[in-house]
Amino acid sequence: MTPSKAQIVNEILNTGMVQLILDSRHEEVDVPAHLKGQYDLRLNLSGRFGLPLAVTETGIEATLTFQGDLHDCVLPWSAIYVIISHESDHPYLFPQDLPPEVLEQPQNSITTIPTETGKTDGNDSREPTRKHLRLV
Repeated sequence: MTPSKAQIVNEILNTGMVQLILDSRHEEVDVPAHLKGQYDLRLNLSGRFGLPLAVTETGIEATLTFQGDLHDCVLPWSAIYVIISHESDHPYLFPQDLPPEVLEQPQNSITTIPTETGKTDGNDSREPTRKHLRLV
């Protein structure tokens, strides 16, 4: 049986921080106005923040800090298309919820998330590594 987004988020929150990638243009998303037009908004959530956080059947309700100001966010499941564990760096992709802008990108950028390694080659250049997404 395929786990739900809520199950995945709860599992990750039990071990640490979760990062969500979501389409903030979704009608039901409530984030600060300066973030509302982003199709690839990244938000970090953790129970250790000491702020209200609820994972519900319809999505996530969380008080988050943006530039020092608190905002009561509403994040419906249909707006969230990638969930990433900070602990394991394991990402989960939900292709049914991808925004059109992501679908228009080359296939390679949809199935992997580029990251930087901390390794240098003496010229202080960093080589990117790729993490593979798990389709859910």
